[in-house]
Amino acid sequence: MPVAQKSGKKLAHWIKARLNKEADENLTKLDFMNYNLIPTTVFSKIEYSFVGLSEEEAINKYGEENIDIYHRELNPLERSIYH
Repeated sequence: MPVAQKSGKKLAHWIKARLNKEADENLTKLDFMNYNLIPTTVFSKIEYSFVGLSEEEAINKYGEENIDIYHRELNPLERSIYH
């Protein structure tokens, strides 16, 4: 199921539970979306994508010696057409 559909469905369930004045303990049992491992892309002049934690978040959570950081640079599609 696409992320937008799943998060919309979860939001609808949460709103319904709030409108029915369900106890807060029942609301905590609802699954909430975890966006940490969903790839994200920003389409701008310089395209930027990432998945997972940022470097700073990973260092704070696991310590600098326990993480590996990978960078990959690609030619933008608009430039690759010319060659």
